[in-house]
Amino acid sequence: MAYINKDTYAENKSNIKFSKEKYKEIKELFDFNKSELSFYKKAKGKIKAYLKGGDLQPAIVYSLFPLQIAAYSDEMDAVVLLKFPSSFIHKYKLEEGQRLVTSNVYWPKNILSVAEDIFVGENYSGYYRDVIPIVALFLCDSKSEEEVKSLVNLFDETLWEKVSNKAREYVKINPNIYRNGFFYFLFNSKKEFK
Repeated sequence: MAYINKDTYAENKSNIKFSKEKYKEIKELFDFNKSELSFYKKAKGKIKAYLKGGDLQPAIVYSLFPLQIAAYSDEMDAVVLLKFPSSFIHKYKLEEGQRLVTSNVYWPKNILSVAEDIFVGENYSGYYRDVIPIVALFLCDSKSEEEVKSLVNLFDETLWEKVSNKAREYVKINPNIYRNGFFYFLFNSKKEFK
């Protein structure tokens, strides 16, 4: 795959089908200028590959107002907090504490340090500097939504408790640190929703 490092493999390969329709709908959440729109269009193939070949990981709806999802990474042994538009609450019938899954891909560590919003845990692998978590439900093919929702059953209760605890600790220590949930296709990752 052109966008996934062939020398690495996902422990739990996501195999999630990409939705062109959902991708187009998400575009409407932003006021893109010409450069940003070009960046968004080029990102489509990359995101499709990330959903198919990424590492399946647990995530929880941390809060509804604002809508924030804590996405876990076992490689980082940490969560990343992702912010989404409130319209998704109704659209996907989300509830606080709801379990979700992400398809994660990673940036190798090389000479750069770990991303400033990732607070690695004691089981950090040391191989990567950043994680790109894609909330599967928001970009999966509509016909496979129920199947995607059932993937939460792949993770045991101990791990779900760990994700919840890490999310609470993260927000307690870093209450104003989060990423735009769609940062991976934004020219300016700090860009906000309309």
